[in-house]
Amino acid sequence: MSIHRPVQLYKSEDMFARDLPIYVNRVHENYTTMEHSHDFIEICYVGDGAGTHYIQNQTLSVTQGDIFFLPVGTHHVFRPISANKQHTLVVYNCIFTSSLLAQILKTFPIDKAMVHLYAGTDWFQYCDQHGEFHRLFQKLHYEYTTQKPSFEAALYTCVFELLLYMYRLETEQHTPLTNKFSGIETVLHFIHSQYDKPITLNTMAQLLGLGDRQFQRVFKNYTGMTFLEYLQQIRIQQANQLISSTNRKISDIANAVGYQDTKFFNHIYKKKTGLTPRDYRRNHSS
Repeated sequence: MSIHRPVQLYKSEDMFARDLPIYVNRVHENYTTMEHSHDFIEICYVGDGAGTHYIQNQTLSVTQGDIFFLPVGTHHVFRPISANKQHTLVVYNCIFTSSLLAQILKTFPIDKAMVHLYAGTDWFQYCDQHGEFHRLFQKLHYEYTTQKPSFEAALYTCVFELLLYMYRLETEQHTPLTNKFSGIETVLHFIHSQYDKPITLNTMAQLLGLGDRQFQRVFKNYTGMTFLEYLQQIRIQQANQLISSTNRKISDIANAVGYQDTKFFNHIYKKKTGLTPRDYRRNHSS
């Protein structure tokens, strides 16, 4: 005997502000939200934690970096691993109308295949291997919540970038990587998910079965940066998010992004940004 779960319908008229066909939020998933469908398009990004995504009668395990494109009518719900508050599942949601999608796809000179991809009725899932989606969703959330001058333009641009990156991932799935760069994506995913922990060049080189010098050459050819430069960039980006969106002490933030020595963190931070962490907080506090 099959069990039919009740499905709630979310309507555009209840979600969007007047003249703004985009809505962005960041939620801690729980067990009270009902399974639902909607008459708008949704892009979901797992920003932290792990759990389960029930979608169209399928059950998927999800973790940080998973991203979903859900067309109109897709029913789904996220659940954390358990009701224990220590087991969090944080999801960013960007929703927008079908008319906005059509407008964006007509505005930019894009491939016909990209138009075809988003014209379908199937949902699809990708993994944020390079941290691009994380960066975009942080920017989306910041622009939507602060609503600084011309924030609408910033939101539209971010939505287009999301659509573009997903399309590129779709095409890359059909283009096998057979060269020496294929393993670097594994390293990038490791850095983006474990940046708060000690990460050494030697450990990453061993992960790919390469010597340190060879790994450094391959990594720089792929990213345009040395391993250390890339790691520092990711840590500083995460620090910026914490500095601008929380009141945590700078020493706590330094530790949260992988620096146990606050003085060294301040030195690296100013070298990368031209500002001290406190100056950045004053300039970017909402």
